[in-house]
Amino acid sequence: MSVSYPQTPIEWIDWISKRLEIDEVQGRSLAESGAFPFNLLVRAWEMEFDERHGFHPNFIPALTRNKIGFVKWVYCNDPEPNWMKSDDR
Repeated sequence: MSVSYPQTPIEWIDWISKRLEIDEVQGRSLAESGAFPFNLLVRAWEMEFDERHGFHPNFIPALTRNKIGFVKWVYCNDPEPNWMKSDDR
């Protein structure tokens, strides 16, 4: 079974826009102000990228533990998170 998910900031912006109704400008503003709705983002990940849909069981945990770096990568041109590590440092 082949699984597909967004892999670039542009693809993630489109994905987030469709699922959370947050466009690129709103997302950047929320990311920069520290007000991004991470709970909604994680919930959307959990619904779409779980094992029932063919994703590795470590996929959602990697996204979740790097959610701050993920949002900064997607909206603020920061480097892509090191998925093996955590925002918690």
